[in-house]
Amino acid sequence: DPFQVAFGTIGMDNPARAIENARKNIRKAADVRATFGRYEVAMEDVEAERLIKSSAKFIDDYDWGWTPEELEAGYIGGGRMFEIEDQRRDYVDGYRDVLPEPHTLSDVVREFVYWDWLYSSRNAAGKELGYEFGYSEHHNSVCDRERYLEKLLTTIKPLSRAEAVEVCRWFLASGKDEYMEDKGAAVILNLVGECEE
Repeated sequence: DPFQVAFGTIGMDNPARAIENARKNIRKAADVRATFGRYEVAMEDVEAERLIKSSAKFIDDYDWGWTPEELEAGYIGGGRMFEIEDQRRDYVDGYRDVLPEPHTLSDVVREFVYWDWLYSSRNAAGKELGYEFGYSEHHNSVCDRERYLEKLLTTIKPLSRAEAVEVCRWFLASGKDEYMEDKGAAVILNLVGECEE
């Protein structure tokens, strides 16, 4: 179909989908304004981020963990980058010193949903503010907290079968497994293991 060939590369091969996506973006922008008042406010730190920044373990140094040789060279290799990320995540320990500790899997999911909502809100606000790519990503400190939460998904036992099922549904729909070791098998094994009834 020549129409699809001509317009498919710009996302206009399906005008109905393009219109629906535009409507969704308008609703997202309206939700951001309703929650934050102004798009600029959505980009400011929320209380959880302010707490993270109050931690004695907070790291805002891009070059944290680099050796003098790496600093002089101005770059690090991919494997070394992952090594430093692991060291930083071990050091900050999920910012447990300032953020509340989740006690149930439902607590963990609620926090993940919060961070995802915040990212989505900021992405919508960023686009409305004219940032070409919206909001690219959370600060490393939030990503470090999320990696900590991922560990909790593998260690906190479900309170009931109902909680295990709900967390499993959320996990499978969330896409979190894409970035986890063995596609998040440890989370699933934790959920199907022994439950306290």
